[in-house]
Amino acid sequence: MNTKPIDDGVEQKHGMTHDRVRKIISYIECGRFLWHVGGEGHGVIWIQPVFIVNGKEQHGRKWLISEHAVISEVVQTAFKALLTAAEHELRESFFYHGRPVFGPHFDVNELHRISDGKHLEVRE
Repeated sequence: MNTKPIDDGVEQKHGMTHDRVRKIISYIECGRFLWHVGGEGHGVIWIQPVFIVNGKEQHGRKWLISEHAVISEVVQTAFKALLTAAEHELRESFFYHGRPVFGPHFDVNELHRISDGKHLEVRE
């Protein structure tokens, strides 16, 4: 657990860097989640949650961090990344009549096909 005060080098300076993002992320604790910070050499900064499911390392999506971001934006983006990763896991494990009806991996073209208005259930 990293309990150093936030004033040890992660000040509100201009210009977010990979090293600053790594330092900010090092203060975040949330259960089983770890982090990758990347994008060096590609002109971008991204964070990616990493977690273990059934003994396998899983990676969430990559979340871009602006070079103009402030500390709060990095922390809030990390929080959103964890919410999205948790929702993804829930969608994969939520079944109705044996099928993952809210699964996160459905083909968008198939979703478009059934969104023609003929497959709606609404109250009168």
